[in-house]
Amino acid sequence: MTTQARNQNVGIGKFVQAGLIGGVMAAVLNLILLFIGQAVNGGPLLVTPPGQSVVQGVPWFMVILMSLLPGVVAGVLYGILNRFTPRPTPIFLVIAAIVFVFMFFNPLSAAQGTTTILILEIMHVVVAGFVIWRILGVARN
Repeated sequence: MTTQARNQNVGIGKFVQAGLIGGVMAAVLNLILLFIGQAVNGGPLLVTPPGQSVVQGVPWFMVILMSLLPGVVAGVLYGILNRFTPRPTPIFLVIAAIVFVFMFFNPLSAAQGTTTILILEIMHVVVAGFVIWRILGVARN
């Protein structure tokens, strides 16, 4: 049985679960990065949320949410691509790369200070890395 035929039998739930596991792994590392960033910064990492003019610290629960949510969305996307396209992995990787590039600009506009920008950019890399790694791991099996 070919890899493609085997992957067709894998349901969306397996890919969502893999994305969620990748998101949990990313959330743990990103929380550590948040606390390291706060220590280096000498206080909270400050951002201006979209549509607001008030500067506030990056809350820990948003770090968790923004690590888990992309994993779930990526898992659903890969599951749909797996079901309806003959070669889901290249399509998924192109979409992931495009989303990653667009998300890379977010901290540049919202973050206050170099430390905050660097930590948030590293967090984006961590989420992308863990989520893609876990989803493609399920796709290979």
